[in-house]
Amino acid sequence: MSFSIDSYSEQFFISSTDTDASYACRPSALFVYLQRVITEHSQQAGTSRDDMLSKYNCYWMVLRIWVRLRRPVIWGETLTIRMTVRHPQGTRVYRDCDLFVGEEQVGEATTVWVLANRKTKRPILLEHLAELPAEDAPTAKKITLSRIVFPEEMTLHDTRKLYYSDTDINGHINNTRYVDLACDAAELDLRPHGVFMQEMMISYVGECFAGETLRIYRGKADGKLFIHGVGPDGSDRFDCTIRMSSDEGL
Repeated sequence: MSFSIDSYSEQFFISSTDTDASYACRPSALFVYLQRVITEHSQQAGTSRDDMLSKYNCYWMVLRIWVRLRRPVIWGETLTIRMTVRHPQGTRVYRDCDLFVGEEQVGEATTVWVLANRKTKRPILLEHLAELPAEDAPTAKKITLSRIVFPEEMTLHDTRKLYYSDTDINGHINNTRYVDLACDAAELDLRPHGVFMQEMMISYVGECFAGETLRIYRGKADGKLFIHGVGPDGSDRFDCTIRMSSDEGL
């Protein structure tokens, strides 16, 4: 474990509770690990949820998360996640991650966050916050995450009611639960032997709450699955793309 204002690393043992029937780490568990690293770094850097509420009456909201794997992470392995915080631009700050098993880099990720006012939910400017890096570290990634553009043909795949067990500290649906919803829509349990989820990006568009029912739409284009969650009022709630390691998994 190491720490600085712009970087942090931590290790996670992949237990059977975080794997699927192929012994691979479930995508939602991987997203939990990524956010634990980010949360722990924030605690040590003085930028935690409580810190930001106390200083600015604001709290962190994740907008998008992107992950790409070179291979699955397997039950019994120890995953090291090394995270770097970029210098913020406007209202957004990127937190990048590299994933290792031993010395082997097995994947990478990036996440984009805003600091939203508790009352108005509007993001504030971050560029002059002393708690964040003044410039990018040499290891910072260049990738940026944009809103997903869906193919013309998207069909209703499922409806899902949301419950208390789906919620988090902010009172809305935990963002890792959307990963499970997307993986269910992608029918990862039916993927051929040896095929794994190679790449995923989720965009969090609107809050969801317990008691609501989401409509889940699905489409395919350019070798990717597109998944779109819509609330009972017809508003967009989350978007997702998934690329499998082989077209057999589509």
